[in-house]
Amino acid sequence: MDNSAQVLPPYLSKSRFMSGMQCDLRLWYEVFDRDLLPDPDSITRFRFDTGTEVGELAQKRYRGGRLIGHDHEHFPDAHRDTIELLPDTSIPALFEPAFQYRRVRCRVDILQRLSGGGWRINEVKSATRVKGEYIDDVALQFWVLRGSNIDVRDACVLTINSDYVRGKRLNVLELFKEHPVWEEVQERVQTIGEDVAYMKHLLSESSHPDIRMGDHCTNPYKCPFYDHCFSKMPELDHPVTEFYRIYKTQVQELMDQGIVEIRDVPEDFELSEINRVVRKSIVRDGPQLRNQDELMYRIHGLTTPVHHLDFETFNPAVPQFEGTSPYQAIPFMFSVHTESRRGSLYHTDYLHEEPTDPRRCVAEHLIDSVGERGSICVYTSFEKTQIGNLAKEFPDLEPDLTRILYRLVDLHPFVRDHYYHPDFRGSFSLKNVYPVLGESDYSDLAIDEGGLASIVYMHALRTDDTGERQLFFQNLQEYCKRDTLATHEILESLRELVGLR
Repeated sequence: MDNSAQVLPPYLSKSRFMSGMQCDLRLWYEVFDRDLLPDPDSITRFRFDTGTEVGELAQKRYRGGRLIGHDHEHFPDAHRDTIELLPDTSIPALFEPAFQYRRVRCRVDILQRLSGGGWRINEVKSATRVKGEYIDDVALQFWVLRGSNIDVRDACVLTINSDYVRGKRLNVLELFKEHPVWEEVQERVQTIGEDVAYMKHLLSESSHPDIRMGDHCTNPYKCPFYDHCFSKMPELDHPVTEFYRIYKTQVQELMDQGIVEIRDVPEDFELSEINRVVRKSIVRDGPQLRNQDELMYRIHGLTTPVHHLDFETFNPAVPQFEGTSPYQAIPFMFSVHTESRRGSLYHTDYLHEEPTDPRRCVAEHLIDSVGERGSICVYTSFEKTQIGNLAKEFPDLEPDLTRILYRLVDLHPFVRDHYYHPDFRGSFSLKNVYPVLGESDYSDLAIDEGGLASIVYMHALRTDDTGERQLFFQNLQEYCKRDTLATHEILESLRELVGLR
């Protein structure tokens, strides 16, 4: 007789189930090789914090609701408290109640007691629309609760209402939008049991599944194990995925032919004009300058003094200021480098250091900083959009801001339409172009991209440490200053390429 203890399969949680829906290997790694998980970066942590903030605000919609405490490491305690509170009809809703069925665990964001009996599952998301994967999420919860003999009669996804405009106070009823998903969940739940059984079988195997990288690695989200899996791939010089905005069907067509490097793509393969330039640049192992006369004409069209402008914005999920909406981009600083007629370069900037609406101050300082003459160089249409929004928000400033709009010149097509270098790696973003056409990059800065800048700004406003706040502000100014120095140096390089320097 074998007296050895039976080894039970690991629990499936809601998050593990969702990982398994994306990729078998991701699920395996999350259960058995969690040491492969990279530490979450600042942007990832901020997204987690945003989700927590949104979830807590959603709870305020249900007065008298009760929070089931205990973190994920104390699930049995949360489950015990849930079972104790379920029969109490004086409680209109339970927040984060815990349930388990057939070794599948889940916690419901908001379990709402219905007036006619039964319950409604409310899944809270910080997005502004319902995505397909949310149905999987809610359907698993329903499957577990139904298996636990909980009388669930409805299901809903709460998202941020992008049409909401904040008044003097935040209205949590209007901040969210309800999306009934009961019918979709009823249909999806029919196959949840099969998915659960498959994942349990997968986790009972002695070795991890053999999964090739593909679209699932970034859909619906970039897998946290992406870099680990990618490190095992054969190192390619310029893979066909490096083409500029190439269709996935074209990539697949090339791969079906065994072509994975751009230099191996046949000359007669149908490509866009810009990707024919990309291919030529890589085949010839050097930069490609085209339409030189047109580029010279564009540069000649700039009027002095030439300014270089860059905005930094933040876009909180929960609007912070009266008259703003969820995820609205709020400019909080700008940098301007100005090329004088004598050839010197000088810099000015503005950073709003108070926890108040920065938009009017930004607009007024911008008007002063760029004066009334000269082209204002930007990179992409982002600054144009922000200035246009400021003009709509402040009618008294609209004439001055409109005149600024007419002076904007986007340098992005100066590069995209005329110059390509293999080191661009298929991207014409400032972060890819500057190290090639400029004299530096962003590697020496504490902040090296705009998403991080917005997070640092919000942290700076919330910290009580004066020294830390000033360091944050200094890092922000250095980053924004580098962006406008970058466009100046890129323009200088383009001038040299066409013989204007």
